[in-house]
Amino acid sequence: MDENKNILTGLTDSEVQDRINNNKVNYDTSVPTKSIKQILISNFFTLFNILNLFLGIIVFLVGSYKNMLFLLIVIINTAISTIQEIHSKKVVDKLSILSSSKVKAIRSGKKKEILINDIVLDDVLEFNLGNQIPTDCVILDRRSFSK
Repeated sequence: MDENKNILTGLTDSEVQDRINNNKVNYDTSVPTKSIKQILISNFFTLFNILNLFLGIIVFLVGSYKNMLFLLIVIINTAISTIQEIHSKKVVDKLSILSSSKVKAIRSGKKKEILINDIVLDDVLEFNLGNQIPTDCVILDRRSFSK
């Protein structure tokens, strides 16, 4: 931000768009949940499933096909746990979108409430007592809160 620029006006809409185009945005890179691929791998490739598959192959080679019914229980158990975990992931992802934090930014001389992921380089943000600072920043002005 230019040194001469008044901190009360903040960035203009064109300056914000320019920073977005230059990828100077505050992205939240944390992943709240596992991907569906990770869920499938973690549920299907467990020591319990591998051991039961090994035992199932041995029972198959012996020719006692009726005794392989335990594999059906293993498959059903794995499917149920996978479906439940995928459902939980979707619910948590929806909740994280609803509870995403917002911050007050001064843009074009007006206060706007924006998402943390919409903060761009050189944005002027307003913080009050109890606010968390969502990104690296420089404090431009300090006011005393004592009465």
